[in-house]
Amino acid sequence: MNRYRITVLVVCLVLIVLAAGDFYTLHRNSEPQIIAWDATAGEISIDREWVTITGGTLMLEEAVSNSGELEIDALVIPLVRDIGEKTFRILIETRDPRLVEAFATYHLGLDSEAQKTDFLQKNISAFQMQRAVSGMVVVGAFGGLMPNRDREIMYELAEATNMDLADNAVFVHEGKEPASPIRGVFFLLVGLAGIIKLIIVWRKNEASIEAAEIMGK
Repeated sequence: MNRYRITVLVVCLVLIVLAAGDFYTLHRNSEPQIIAWDATAGEISIDREWVTITGGTLMLEEAVSNSGELEIDALVIPLVRDIGEKTFRILIETRDPRLVEAFATYHLGLDSEAQKTDFLQKNISAFQMQRAVSGMVVVGAFGGLMPNRDREIMYELAEATNMDLADNAVFVHEGKEPASPIRGVFFLLVGLAGIIKLIIVWRKNEASIEAAEIMGK
């Protein structure tokens, strides 16, 4: 019984921590930070998790798939300031259908280097796409104070493909936005309700034990 109560207590505390993380993220990200990548000198400076990055080029030829080799539905693509950069400071995880289709055709649908070269030249706008990217920077909870497994996986993927990353490389999930406050409120209420329920049950049990001891006397 005690083990069950401890388990329930841990679950409730985790829900409360998740709620606190959501509220913290919402507080920091009332609107996206606009970053003009082409007008930024030196390292990129990010003050919050929700960002919109303009002035960059998505280098599809340097992309890697993070969803398997046969069924590709997501890519990790370097976003560069200048075409020709080989040390990447920003990586974008995207599910853009046009980019995914072009990547799959180039790597899986063509047999010879001549075919790949011809396809690349005919679709250069997709392989060097210039457009704004909006999403959430991949960090741990509470602004990076806690580790994030997704970020670790992306680093491992980049290292496995010999991608040259800057020490402070930034990873962005395109299309992702801060969670709705409804989720945080739900987690908080469920966590508090569970703890209150445990306290009530514990007090009832204590009262029953005391009553039994009195009757035994």
